[in-house]
Amino acid sequence: MNELINQIVPLLITCFLGVVAVVIKSVGDVAIKFLIAKKEEAIAKLGQAEYNKRISTAHDIWGIVDEYFRVNDTLQHTIDDKVNLFNKLLLERIPTLEQSDLDYLRQAIAGQINNGKTVLSTRKEE
Repeated sequence: MNELINQIVPLLITCFLGVVAVVIKSVGDVAIKFLIAKKEEAIAKLGQAEYNKRISTAHDIWGIVDEYFRVNDTLQHTIDDKVNLFNKLLLERIPTLEQSDLDYLRQAIAGQINNGKTVLSTRKEE
């Protein structure tokens, strides 16, 4: 009987270790997939956070520029100066921006700010 137990115990241990290895691998695969999904989610959130930060900064700069040019005699001069000052101040806060980023942010903010405002017309009514 002892001989039979001595032969069965190593087989049972080997089977048990095989089952444990399969379970650990399965759990490990699920954990790896979960961690990869969380990593991608974090990257997406960081991208959205960076976008929100840029929009917020651009909105702040727009307010500064708008206040600076509140009263001016020449409209075209004002527009060009506002664009240049907006770009300059935004680049001071976010130096990694390129011209296309500046243009996009300016247009996005202008769209928000000017929503509902009437359009200026160069035609004089008679």
